Amino acid sequence: MAPTDVTQRAHTGADLPQPIAQEITGLIAEQSVAMQYATKIPVTTQDQVVPILSSAVTAGWLANSDTAYKPVSKPDWTPEHIVMAELATLCVIPDAIVADTDWDIYSSIKDQIAAAFAQKIDAAVFFGIDRPSVWSTPGLVAEATNAGQVITASGDPASYFSEAIQTASTVARTGLSPTQIVTRPGFTLDALAANTSATLAQVNPIADGKPVGMSVAGLPLVDCPNGWDDTQAECVAGDFSKIIIGVRQDISVDSSDSATIVDPSTGQVTFSAWQQDSRVMRAVMRLGVATAKPITNRGVIATPVGVLAPASGTHLSNAKASKTSK
Repeated sequence: MAPTDVTQRAHTGADLPQPIAQEITGLIAEQSVAMQYATKIPVTTQDQVVPILSSAVTAGWLANSDTAYKPVSKPDWTPEHIVMAELATLCVIPDAIVADTDWDIYSSIKDQIAAAFAQKIDAAVFFGIDRPSVWSTPGLVAEATNAGQVITASGDPASYFSEAIQTASTVARTGLSPTQIVTRPGFTLDALAANTSATLAQVNPIADGKPVGMSVAGLPLVDCPNGWDDTQAECVAGDFSKIIIGVRQDISVDSSDSATIVDPSTGQVTFSAWQQDSRVMRAVMRLGVATAKPITNRGVIATPVGVLAPASGTHLSNAKASKTSK
């Protein structure tokens, strides 16, 4: 059998639950922190342009005259390109397993697909890990580092909350309003364990007898369990509305019992679903990411994120050396 990159689809979609694509899309939106808090826009082209205001509108008082000249502003916009990249996976499911299993195998698979996609999205958006080379942003940690919006952690968990607030302050000083503090897994619990009961009441207040969610200085603390790189950041704080994710295609899912899988390095067929009595499930999503850096009322082109670097400071070299995929 000759090697081929073409997936045969004579029986595509047979026996595959129809709502599974919508369910996976919902799960990705729940599990990916970037997808939850960034601004998501639908796009209709491979390269979407978003205009970002790059010169400020000014106003001025008029002289005491009925014919005084009014000040003139000339606003300008810089085009920010959001280029789509494809995120995909193939899952091989032997027919025998499906036939012999008395539980919902597709439900388990869809959870795993959503987790894998969320992992890749958050790692690329926050740290630039394996990010598509067509994306304009190198990752939020690198963006903050390049803008000098870095606080270095002391290494003392008792100081985590105040250091997270300082990190958010690096963004506030540009004229933007931080919306969230996204942290490494365990950051908030480490800080809580090291702080007093008075601090705990402020971080996790009670309303109507129930906790209302953890926050500091009014900013929600959000753990990011997917793709977080502890060597680059303790937390990333900022105005996440300025992180733009363009979605060209919500996830599509189909399957084939006659697909072939090819080793891209050799061009050789490594698996034949038809010959080996299996079904290949394919999931594909297309999206792009850009960081909007508008001019603020303080007259600066603002980077919308700041980073709390680990006490070791290793994030500086790691952020710049983040790998890209072609």
